[in-house]
Amino acid sequence: MGWKQFYRITSSDFQALYNAGQSWGQLTVFRWNVQGQYYYGAGYYYNSEQLGESPKIRITYQAFGSKQARITVKFIVVADPNSSGSVDIALFLKKNDEWAASSMPAISISLSNPTSNYTASLSQLTWVINEKSLSIYDANGNKLTDFTLSDYAQSFTVYVHIKPSSGWIGLIVYEVDGEYYDQMEDIINQITNMFSIMMWVMIAVMIISAVISLFRKRREGETE
Repeated sequence: MGWKQFYRITSSDFQALYNAGQSWGQLTVFRWNVQGQYYYGAGYYYNSEQLGESPKIRITYQAFGSKQARITVKFIVVADPNSSGSVDIALFLKKNDEWAASSMPAISISLSNPTSNYTASLSQLTWVINEKSLSIYDANGNKLTDFTLSDYAQSFTVYVHIKPSSGWIGLIVYEVDGEYYDQMEDIINQITNMFSIMMWVMIAVMIISAVISLFRKRREGETE
């Protein structure tokens, strides 16, 4: 209620980039099999350090009221047999082309796969903007960290950094959803729900009154 989408890119959109041989900003587009299902996404999978960003994506806020938005990034973490290292993912929040914060904390995932099988797991993170504060949550809704912005964020890029110690590892983003909070829609929905409840209460009162009136007439008829 009250949340409206301002941006979305999915596995199907990345598939179109993959088929066209295009990248997503600085990130390479891949097709990946996770438990028998193919996902298309952008990031890095390599045996040496790689880093880069997506294209810049503009953030939309409600026209009036507080600036609130949330961006959810879904991604695949990959580790080849006998590999190790770490992968980082972050949102770089910007005002115009400048950083909207003095530091942009990345979420780092350590990898160690000493087995003879490669692993690929799905994960997601959500960045919640509330005016000049930002919090990062995992897929279970647990807060991982929060920090203060130096200015209002107007846009963001998705940043991926892989740091293999041995073997091949990777992080591939396959979906990004951007939403902003529309307080006016929430107020309208609340008013609509209130009127709907009042309407049903009035109907119930009318039915009860009609039943009572009918019961009284029957009692009066029986006593005559």
